[in-house]
Amino acid sequence: MRNITDVISATVRQQFPEDAIDHVDVSEGEDSDGDRILKVTIVLNTGLSALDQNKMIGLVRHIRTNLLDHLSESGERQDVRRADFPLISYVSKQEYSKLSSAAA
Repeated sequence: MRNITDVISATVRQQFPEDAIDHVDVSEGEDSDGDRILKVTIVLNTGLSALDQNKMIGLVRHIRTNLLDHLSESGERQDVRRADFPLISYVSKQEYSKLSSAAA
């Protein structure tokens, strides 16, 4: 999972200004049909207005492409299905802290 997180984080940081992103969390989960998904939480230093909306729209495509490239280069073909669909959410550092505290 570490390599997948690194690829996703690098992709996010390529798309947006470095100072806009605090960090990126990635976890595995299941959607309502029971299919495996990647939950991607982008924790922002700034508000959403600092991000290019066109890049936000295209981010899933970039993440999937980079993940599939990485997984096939590294021989981790069994993990390719993890790249099927990342679900992305954007939260501020303050929101993230509250969510993390509530989950603990």
